[in-house]
Amino acid sequence: YELRAGRFELLPASCDLPRSSIRNIYEDHDNSLWVALDGGLYRIQGSDVRHYGPREGNPITRTFAVARTRGGDFYAGGLGGVVHWNGNRFEPVSHPKLDRNSQVLEFIVDRNDDLWISTDGQGVLRKRGREIEVLDKTNGLPSNQALNLLEDGEGSIWLQTRAGLVRLRDAAILAMSRRHKEFASSGRISQDNKGVIWLGRPDGALVGYSPSGQLLKPPKSEDDSAPFSLLSSPKGIWIGRESGAIQMLRDMRLQTVLRPGKPIQSGGFRLAITRSGDLLIGTRREGLWLLPGGQPGNAMRRLDLSEAFVTALLVDHADRIWIGTRGGLFQARAGEYRFEAVPLRDLPK
Repeated sequence: YELRAGRFELLPASCDLPRSSIRNIYEDHDNSLWVALDGGLYRIQGSDVRHYGPREGNPITRTFAVARTRGGDFYAGGLGGVVHWNGNRFEPVSHPKLDRNSQVLEFIVDRNDDLWISTDGQGVLRKRGREIEVLDKTNGLPSNQALNLLEDGEGSIWLQTRAGLVRLRDAAILAMSRRHKEFASSGRISQDNKGVIWLGRPDGALVGYSPSGQLLKPPKSEDDSAPFSLLSSPKGIWIGRESGAIQMLRDMRLQTVLRPGKPIQSGGFRLAITRSGDLLIGTRREGLWLLPGGQPGNAMRRLDLSEAFVTALLVDHADRIWIGTRGGLFQARAGEYRFEAVPLRDLPK
């Protein structure tokens, strides 16, 4: 991208910039950023940008997951398994479930410093030191398609699968919903400030699972499109729907903040909140939008970002906003919202 007349415009294809979708942006303990994308992995440390690909021992062709344990071990995962940084280069994590045909979707590091790995087709794995434990259909999971992971305030791991919601403690199944219809999910899971686990169903409904095991169902929304994004905040749970509607769930009540198609038509694909409480909404066709203060009565406005498809969104420790798109990476400071393109060079062709 190049700044022209106050707007960033896409440079010609001959320019030395990658055209790969950014899948994830992760802030490390030293405040450096890791950018996961279709062509590998980048690290941004101040003004230094470095690519990690096959020459650095990283064979993963499409990176989705990035995490560092509190003990200092750094991992990346995606299409082709999991790799670990040994201090000089990456090396594959060897396990039959993490071969070159596997697809890793997400990591979380729990309070015991264990790495949990969700996969599309191989179940969920827990890496504790050098040991790797596997949970799949052979030992109780309802599906081997393990999608999203969340650790709650009590230390339980919640796992969203294609066939229901599972609660784990120390890699043992504590509870599992057999209500496939209720707990078939269309997007991420989230936990509110009362400890309730929330997810959205493909039919548009929201369903919650309380710490006591009670099934909670708020009044059905007039918008029956799938709730794709859920984001917990002190005010409640923000919901971005496929239709473009933005809602707030608070005290079992759904409030529609933005109706579908006015002005967003392609759904709240990514949501983030700044320190001042501004709500950022990354869409799949209309770029990036701002709700000042996260207040439903405030006017929405589109931010000046020429790339329309937002794939990743992060607010870092310094209140800088990082936006991943299908065409590149941008940054801006919260409150100013003047975006600069971050060039990621040397991507292998």
